[in-house]
Amino acid sequence: MAEILRCAEEVIEEYGYDQAAVAEVAKRAGVVEGTVYHYFETKRDLYIAVAEAWYRRVLDANQPTPASGSLYDRLRAAIRSELMIICESPAVVRFILMELRPDPAFRDMQIFAMNRKLTAALTRVLKDGIARGELVDHIPLRAVRDMIFGGIEHQTWAFLRNEGDFSVDDATDAISYVIYNGLKRRPPAAVEHSPSLDERVETLERIVASSLNSKT
Repeated sequence: MAEILRCAEEVIEEYGYDQAAVAEVAKRAGVVEGTVYHYFETKRDLYIAVAEAWYRRVLDANQPTPASGSLYDRLRAAIRSELMIICESPAVVRFILMELRPDPAFRDMQIFAMNRKLTAALTRVLKDGIARGELVDHIPLRAVRDMIFGGIEHQTWAFLRNEGDFSVDDATDAISYVIYNGLKRRPPAAVEHSPSLDERVETLERIVASSLNSKT
């Protein structure tokens, strides 16, 4: 079955999900088409298994975000890692986003839980920044995470639809800069001294006295 999954991933990356024929998968795996359907009831089931195997491989290979270094550099590394994953396997990612995510049962799929594990590294960086007082804490982490991954999806959407390319470094820099500077905690602005009523009266008295003296 492992060979079938390997060949199926190869086929989807070459042809896309719509044109990824099960017959071609069987041919490359050296089996008859019926053997594929023995393991997987439908083509969709086959590619769900491909996506799960892909996620396991990505999770195993994904290097943890360094605990040292500046918070900005750690945030940038986590965002770049997400973009590289999309860049390296666009057809599988496109299948997940366009075929599986709209499914009402998506949250019950194993893939949803695997995706949460994959995005946890970025969430840890944000939590650490908040705990250290470097980032503000009044914006819900879920909203921040949605902004980051919404930005990633927007930057890569044309690429995933085979309508253009994108620069991993440029997208990383843009998203990292906006998120970090939007969340960075800044020292409170200095409050200007507002003179009291007595101080204002005293100032007026000085102005009047000065004016009278100049006339004498």
